[in-house]
Amino acid sequence: MAGPILGFIILAIVEITSLFYTAQYISTINTISLIMFTMLVGVILGRSYHEDWVEKMQWHLRSREQAPEEVLDGTVMVIGSKLLMTPGVVTDIIGLIMTTPKIRGLARLIARNVLTKRINEGRAYFFFKD
Repeated sequence: MAGPILGFIILAIVEITSLFYTAQYISTINTISLIMFTMLVGVILGRSYHEDWVEKMQWHLRSREQAPEEVLDGTVMVIGSKLLMTPGVVTDIIGLIMTTPKIRGLARLIARNVLTKRINEGRAYFFFKD
């Protein structure tokens, strides 16, 4: 339980520090503009890709076909767009990297390996066990 809390605290410290240094380097107004722009990109990417992803998933469900690639691809894009919506320099960089098509394949591979490992170990939960 201490792991996720400690991770959020460390992420907040890193984000505040990176925002401070970015504001010193490119000015406060430009930093705020950059954050707002990446937030807008995250919203646009999230909405447009989400609609396409839902349509593909519904088609696969109607045709009773398995669609593991679309599920993982959509999950990676949702996480990437949510990271873009989060204010901060580090999360924006990670979000942009995750939404890049070539890197998305690597993120999909990592997600597949993590899911397979957790399912094989009998740990299907991801954050907190009830």
